[in-house]
Amino acid sequence: MAAVREIVTALDNNWKWVAFGNAQHVCMFSGYLLFYLIGMLADMEYHIPPYVDDAFGILALTTEWLLFANHLHGMPPLEVLVHTLLGNVIKGGILMGFLVIWKKSQILPVLGLAYTILFQGTWFWHVGFILFPPWKSTWNAESHEHMTIATVIFIAHLFLNAVLILILNAFIARRLRGRKCLAKDSMERRMLLSQDEEPEKEREIFRNGTIP
Repeated sequence: MAAVREIVTALDNNWKWVAFGNAQHVCMFSGYLLFYLIGMLADMEYHIPPYVDDAFGILALTTEWLLFANHLHGMPPLEVLVHTLLGNVIKGGILMGFLVIWKKSQILPVLGLAYTILFQGTWFWHVGFILFPPWKSTWNAESHEHMTIATVIFIAHLFLNAVLILILNAFIARRLRGRKCLAKDSMERRMLLSQDEEPEKEREIFRNGTIP
């Protein structure tokens, strides 16, 4: 819906594309749309290559990072700063995406990726209030002091989002323990252990030069 809105608002009364900046937003939303579509196909157990859903997630994040990295020409210093800080979060998400593929059965990379996505969302929301406040603007786009304040707010998001992820993780773990989903003989536990042991078995086969 967001991509459709960007396309509609980019056209004038003669259906001519006039808002070229909207093309960047359309590309970004399209990347995430592909990611979610591939993820749905993977969840529905369609025959797609392994890890392709994770690969499309990395592709969506990389597309977003490239668009924001080349979106700063001629902008005021404060606007450049908030976009640059956002770009750092996106790069962290790309790194977490690769770690999710590399350590598929580990929970920390998954939590890290969720953290960067949440961080993007809360920072996007706050940047909207900085650049387009609903009240009379009190931000000076050329002020070094205001840029420092924006950086401090970014750090606050960094810590608060980390705490929120930990709280959500603790809540979910508590619920699972209450249902005994992670008991020693539970199916979920056996699946996690088998996934974790499988790469080691494959490495052992290559080391011994034997095929079972």
